[in-house]
Amino acid sequence: MNQIIRLTFIFLFLFIKFFPLTAQPAVDSLTKLLNTGKADTNKVNTLVQLGYQLKKTDAAKALTYAEQAQQLASQLNFFNGLMESHNLQRMIYYNKKNYDEALKHARFQYEQQSAKGDIYKKGKAAYSIANIYFKQINYSAALQWYLEAFKNYEKVNSKYDIGIAEEQIGSVFLNTEEWDKALEYFQKSLNTAIEIKDSIGIALGYSNLGGVYGNQKKTKEAIMMYNKSLTLLEHLKDTATLIEVLNNMGVSYKKSGLYNEAVSSYKRCYELITFSKPVDSLTLSYLDDNIGLVYVKMHNNDLAALYLNRALSYALRVNEINVAYDSYNGLFEVNSNKGDYKQALDYHLKYIALRDSVFNVVKMRQINEMQARYEAEEKDLKINSLNQQNLVKEKELEGQRVITYSFVAGFILIFLFGLVLYNQSQIRKKSNDRLAKTNYELEKTLVDLKATQEQLVQQEKMASLGQLTAGIAHEIKNPLNFVTNFSELSYSLIDELKTADTPELRNEIIADLKLNLQKINEHGKRADNIVKSMLQHSRSGDEKKQPTDINALCDEFLNLAYHGMRASMQNFNSALNKELAPNLPRVNAIQNDISRVLLNLFNNAFYAIKERSDREAQNNNASYSPAVTIITKHLNNAVFITVRDNGAGIPDELKEKIFDPFFTTKPSGEGTGLGLSLSFDIIKAHGGDLKVYSKQGEGTEFIITLPV
Repeated sequence: MNQIIRLTFIFLFLFIKFFPLTAQPAVDSLTKLLNTGKADTNKVNTLVQLGYQLKKTDAAKALTYAEQAQQLASQLNFFNGLMESHNLQRMIYYNKKNYDEALKHARFQYEQQSAKGDIYKKGKAAYSIANIYFKQINYSAALQWYLEAFKNYEKVNSKYDIGIAEEQIGSVFLNTEEWDKALEYFQKSLNTAIEIKDSIGIALGYSNLGGVYGNQKKTKEAIMMYNKSLTLLEHLKDTATLIEVLNNMGVSYKKSGLYNEAVSSYKRCYELITFSKPVDSLTLSYLDDNIGLVYVKMHNNDLAALYLNRALSYALRVNEINVAYDSYNGLFEVNSNKGDYKQALDYHLKYIALRDSVFNVVKMRQINEMQARYEAEEKDLKINSLNQQNLVKEKELEGQRVITYSFVAGFILIFLFGLVLYNQSQIRKKSNDRLAKTNYELEKTLVDLKATQEQLVQQEKMASLGQLTAGIAHEIKNPLNFVTNFSELSYSLIDELKTADTPELRNEIIADLKLNLQKINEHGKRADNIVKSMLQHSRSGDEKKQPTDINALCDEFLNLAYHGMRASMQNFNSALNKELAPNLPRVNAIQNDISRVLLNLFNNAFYAIKERSDREAQNNNASYSPAVTIITKHLNNAVFITVRDNGAGIPDELKEKIFDPFFTTKPSGEGTGLGLSLSFDIIKAHGGDLKVYSKQGEGTEFIITLPV
């Protein structure tokens, strides 16, 4: 995290300070040059320079210029221009956090520079690949490529680049909490900076060592290193690096429980950042988040809420997940301390949703890695088995030749044949031992894969519980309001009873009190039933089938899903159409499983109409009326449940895949791809069927068939 903050502070601070003064005149000049030039290498260079100028302010246009430069450079066989166009595209995709695309361009640069034999530029490309993996939190791959960059820098003796590579390797070990290795490489980086008299590198070296000591809770050593760095930076008047060191110093103070000192460091850092205008939202989001979390530790709820809300606002503006994640959790704790449990619950639900999205992405990556490893090991196992069979056949032929020769050679060759047989048995034994070991490791990998898949399935169930809870919170308000109102009314009637003059008046008041108590009891039971429904939905384990009222389930979970959607999206609206068949026979089913299926289908329907509503709003189409319809009917010893929406619909090429595990059309973090797969399995387990009919742009219809 220290390295990420360092890069953020340094580059964004310098960009904000200088870019607005120079960018537009350069863009105008280059655009004029582009329009007057011919299609040669100069035009390639102009396109690339335009892209560099616009990559922060207009990424789409910069990407267009980069692609044009790439195409023209390929036609002209202009190698340097081709490399620069790919480098520009890598930077644009990196800034947009599209790391997969950025990685493609970085790898292309590495392959081309390797083929050309340019060792230094090969090292630069390897360093770019490592940075992308570092951003993806793939530290093992990042370490591999940082070491590759370091090796190439050593070959050309580029001391400055060697020092930076050593620092980045130290940052990998810092994030994996391998403190001794982090200290080793940060010390190497510091020694390299001292050797080449790089003052900024020396200051950062002391700061990096302070960061490791801070994580080890060696506060005295950490502060000593930070003070060395600050003294050097203040002398150099390097504001950008000074900001980074002050921030890291605040982190160490916070981890050591020195909260006043932490606030002092953060606020000094804050003053240096706000000295330059305009102020960068990403940088301030980290600072406000850090200050707010310190105030949470100090139990200063008002200041904590002020800074955390501001950090959250900045983070949402620039889509910085780490800050939003910490801010939601901090605001949950602040509002809990203040007794505002409704607001605390809202922040907690948002925290859970964001945590689950990150969890799902990480787990899906782990599953893919395990699956790839499993397939590779299975392929190696087959190859080894085939080689073993060929080896056995070859040895058998050799044994036959030995037997043939033994008739001629006599007793000496018979002895040699016996020796060969003994050697063969030893080879087979060793091969069998290796094969058994490989089988064991393969089975263990498969068990780990299944455990991870089961964990992700449980995560999907808990996600549906979170959506259900949001709806129940809305539903339970009504009976609780009735209980409160009738209680207050009864309290007033008791006062009137004390002053009643006649028996008739007292009897009338007592009758009203009795009626109010009946209402309180009635609505209390209603709230109790809602809570029991939620608890029953969250209960795991084996349950028995029992006669189930399908109409009641459809009505209840349609309302809960709708209110849950409105709780997360306040502007969301939809018509609810219910065509429930009267006298519908009860179905022998596990009620919790069927309710999960219905909740999933309703949530998908509301998501689909939300997608279409957003599209129609962009097209200024006011005639669209979103609606979800639930239909039940009884026919031929079966109950049919139809969930219909007039949303975005499903493309024909995706219909056959929607029931596959882990397949989803939702953006990353918004769906695991397990909902429909689990629903299909649940209905099949009940002896029923689940089918889908959809037309893109018009809507979707799911039909559940359950035997009576």
